[in-house]
Amino acid sequence: MNPTYLRYHRRRCHRIAVLALLTSAFTFTGHNVAAATETHAAHDAHRHTLATKVIGLRSVSGGSTTTFLGQGVVVEREFDHFELELSWASLHASEGSIVPIDLLVKLPVHVGPHVDLFVGLGPSVHLRPGHAAAAGAIASTGSWFWFSPHVGMLLEFDYAIVNDRTTTHEIEAAMGVAVRFP
Repeated sequence: MNPTYLRYHRRRCHRIAVLALLTSAFTFTGHNVAAATETHAAHDAHRHTLATKVIGLRSVSGGSTTTFLGQGVVVEREFDHFELELSWASLHASEGSIVPIDLLVKLPVHVGPHVDLFVGLGPSVHLRPGHAAAAGAIASTGSWFWFSPHVGMLLEFDYAIVNDRTTTHEIEAAMGVAVRFP
C-alpha cells in the first residue's frame, strides 16, 4: 500500500477520534451541569462499581490492521467530582494476544437516576507474551445505564495510542454488565 496514503489515513482517523471525544465532552458537560449537581446526591450511596465487559478492538500499526476480541474487568471508585477506574482485559486475535491495563480519571455526568455519562483520560500499558510492555495513553467516553440501584449496563468507546517499536492506534468498543455498591 502507498505509504503516503497510510500516513494521511492515520492522521485523518486520529483527528476524527479526537474530534469525537471533544464533542462528547462538551456535549456531556455543557448541557448537564445542573442535572449533575441535582442528581449527584443520589449517587453518593454508590461509591464502587465492578463490571465485566465484552470488547472488540481494532489495532492499526505500521500499515497492518488487527481485530482483537475478548473480555475485560472494570473496577471503579467514585469520588466527589471524578471517578478513578482500573481496567484490564484479555484480548485475542490470530496474530496473538494482548493484555491492556488502563488507569482512567473520568469526569462523570449524572443525567438522571438511571443514566451516567462519562469522559476519561489516562495511561495504558499493553502486555504481550514474549514482548516488552508497551506504554501509551487512552481516551474514553461512554454511559452507564442503571436498571436498578445496584445493577446496570456499560457502553464504552475508547481510543488508545501505544508505542511498541512503532506507533499503534487502537479503537475499542465495549459492552458489559455492572454492579455498584457502597
